[in-house]
Amino acid sequence: MSLDKQKKFGKCNLSLISVKEAPSMDSCQITQLLFGELYVIQSVNKFWAEIIIFDKKIIGYIPKSQLFQITKKEFEQILQYKKFYTTDIISSIDINGRIIILPFGSLLYNYDGMNCTFVDSKWHFMGNALKPSPKNLDFIEILVKKMINAPYQESGNSVLGIDSIHLVSTFYKFIGINTPMNIHDLYQMGSPIDLVKDCQLGDIIFFGEKEIEHIGIVINKNNILHVDGHVKMDQYDYMGIVSKENKSHIVKKIRMIRRLIL
Repeated sequence: MSLDKQKKFGKCNLSLISVKEAPSMDSCQITQLLFGELYVIQSVNKFWAEIIIFDKKIIGYIPKSQLFQITKKEFEQILQYKKFYTTDIISSIDINGRIIILPFGSLLYNYDGMNCTFVDSKWHFMGNALKPSPKNLDFIEILVKKMINAPYQESGNSVLGIDSIHLVSTFYKFIGINTPMNIHDLYQMGSPIDLVKDCQLGDIIFFGEKEIEHIGIVINKNNILHVDGHVKMDQYDYMGIVSKENKSHIVKKIRMIRRLIL
């Protein structure tokens, strides 16, 4: 995305912000911004700001009252910082005496073990954070299990409510991979895996009869992490996902397995 001189920029400075499809409280939520995420401001009216989420390329609307505008220089400066994602279910940050609660997976910049950087300011972070890297893969298995029992929420993006596509996004951002928020675009990513027995940690399995109805992240050769009412880890086989509760297949028909980590 080119940084046009005329464009305005922003940063999520709250725990999370609901992003709407249209500038109306009645409009459906399409995603949520977590603390630290950057966006480009397209336009602002009396009540709403139209934004493009920088990493996800999603266009949506947030309340003007939740807008935190930064300069183009600040935006460019932040892009050069090292990213870190919070790894505690809940942590907090002190912004000049204002304590903000941060959900799992919030974004910090230039974290040094105590403080993170915002332009010329140092903000004290009370928790743990991890720099994204493919080397994190084994540790990420432990991290994403923290999402187990998080309730399903359409277009939710936190431990307080999440859907399948955002669960995949949460897993992969700790590796340093941005995944699309459209399931059909996700279906095209990576390389296909032919056999269920060849699955490994991080592979994405797509399920459905005539269209994609469900997705999950492979944890190991026996278990898959997915969202069914809430985030859960169940067993899977060549026929689908097996419920722990009744030992029957609750999701059937594997359409595709994709590997994003080569």
